[in-house]
Amino acid sequence: LDTSNAKLLSFLLSLGGEKGENLQYSRNKSNPSASNLSVLLVSGDGIQSPHASDSVKALQILSDIVSSNPKIKKMLPPLAVAFNPFSKHRIMEKERLLQKMNDHHIVKNIYLQFGTDLPLLQASLDWLLEDVIESQKYKHRRLKLSLGGSIFVPTPKVIQFLKSKSLDGVFLCNDFLYGGEDQARKIVSDIMRLYQQYGVEVLFQTPGVRGGPHLEESCDLMEALMTDL
Repeated sequence: LDTSNAKLLSFLLSLGGEKGENLQYSRNKSNPSASNLSVLLVSGDGIQSPHASDSVKALQILSDIVSSNPKIKKMLPPLAVAFNPFSKHRIMEKERLLQKMNDHHIVKNIYLQFGTDLPLLQASLDWLLEDVIESQKYKHRRLKLSLGGSIFVPTPKVIQFLKSKSLDGVFLCNDFLYGGEDQARKIVSDIMRLYQQYGVEVLFQTPGVRGGPHLEESCDLMEALMTDL
């Protein structure tokens, strides 16, 4: 292990534990077992520098460690990886995801980046279900692999932030950015219905929002979006 991967393994093991006692997390301190903590490993979109930290390499190292010492698998927290259906390097993105889904099944969740190309998203979901999840289930029938999808809450504050700042690996259509609040909400609602159809868990994000009335506005819109389903 090099220094960075050794630190990663140490960090993951500090979150885990064979009985999972360190994985319990809750905003409500009186109920520490309300939900489980999982770790999302990401290393950016596109072509990586040879010297950059890389989630594929890290997972391969973890897989080798698990192979030599199976007890460590029980000590790791649930691991998740990212997949970008909208990447300009889609073939490479798919290849990298398949590399992450190694034979020791230490990855439990796949999270999809937000984007507004609905046909491309649906094609990617079909590929994930048919070529990734079903393949993994065939190799390891007890495996429980789930999908999560990012949703940007389209409040005026969030849209304003996205117009002013280009986010790496995030691809948004002009209708979402400049078509007005109703159009942006419709696009998000369509994506959420597609996620519901494919059994994808929604992860709401509010880029550019740190708190105060803008956060309250985002929470109100989240509830409204869920009601629209």
